[in-house]
Amino acid sequence: MILQHGQYHLCDYLVNEGAKVTVLDNLSTGSESNINNSVDFINDDINSNDLRRYIKDHDYVFHVAALPRITPSFEERFEHHIANIDGTLNIIEAAHSCNVKKIIALSTDKACAPINLYGATKLCSDKLFIAANNYSGKDCSFSIVRYGNVLGSR
Repeated sequence: MILQHGQYHLCDYLVNEGAKVTVLDNLSTGSESNINNSVDFINDDINSNDLRRYIKDHDYVFHVAALPRITPSFEERFEHHIANIDGTLNIIEAAHSCNVKKIIALSTDKACAPINLYGATKLCSDKLFIAANNYSGKDCSFSIVRYGNVLGSR
């Protein structure tokens, strides 16, 4: 199982359930001190050329990586595109080539009717999953989870 980008409470839950967890995070918005000591940690990005190597031998991918900042998305359009759209496509392609069973992707509650550039990148990411199921011919399913505002420690 591999996780990306800062969903540390999910890691704790999975570890407690006995899962072998790998975290891939570039720490652009996170801190290594938040990561459960029982996981394998890789400090890299989902757009890394090594992503397939990181994902191989994992059955599930929790894709929770994104640049989630709404206001900066207006000024940092290309950075948000690269992280949120290109990164999602990279996850999909790597997962399919490594025979991952399922991708669980975190989206936004407003992705169906975006009102800002961040939401538009998330809508595009969601559509990439749908399109990938039509063209891949692989047996890799996906689920999109829509959270509202998530608050708490870490």
